[in-house]
Amino acid sequence: MTDHPEIPDLAARPTPIIPQQLLAWTRVEEGLVLGGLKKDREGWVFGYGHRPKTPAERMLARFCTAAIAEGILLSDLTEHWESVKFHFQVAMSEARRATLTQMSFQMGAAGLAGFVKTREFILHGDWYEASQEILRGKTRDDRSQLAIDTPQRAQRYAFALRQDEWPSTITETAQRCDIGPGRGYFERCISGTPPAEEDEAMRKYRAKRDED
Repeated sequence: MTDHPEIPDLAARPTPIIPQQLLAWTRVEEGLVLGGLKKDREGWVFGYGHRPKTPAERMLARFCTAAIAEGILLSDLTEHWESVKFHFQVAMSEARRATLTQMSFQMGAAGLAGFVKTREFILHGDWYEASQEILRGKTRDDRSQLAIDTPQRAQRYAFALRQDEWPSTITETAQRCDIGPGRGYFERCISGTPPAEEDEAMRKYRAKRDED
């Protein structure tokens, strides 16, 4: 995988099947960072939102290719997918489980665990109230920190849990943002073959989303 054997091959770990829609959703939300680290509001990332935990992983960021990033993304999503299955032992659709996995991917398992009321409502089958708790703060008049930091993303989570639909489909994501990335990008993502470089429409979409 790499000419640097001292760098751990994070993309080589075996993983079960993760829904292609979840992979596509994460690619669109996170964007692809190659050739080094990029700083976001929580720290440093590379690939598709991967946060390095060791010096060796930070070194890997310098040599990360699109193929390696895909492998790491699959491994990271698998970890969060299994965590959601363990902490939410209740029957739910693939779309809803993927939404909770996406939340865990963004905030970490501890961040998702902080939505105590959301979990309680899910365990009782009340998906509407569960979706609203994602947006609420400590009182019903407040907004959650997630809804403050990434309001559009929080709305997509709430929509997916409430409606039991994928928000990362072509129409839903484009409708919820004034600028859509275009069919071509989403079709390539959902097919599992994202472009090596983002097209102009995708960059405009992500710029618009980051303003929200």
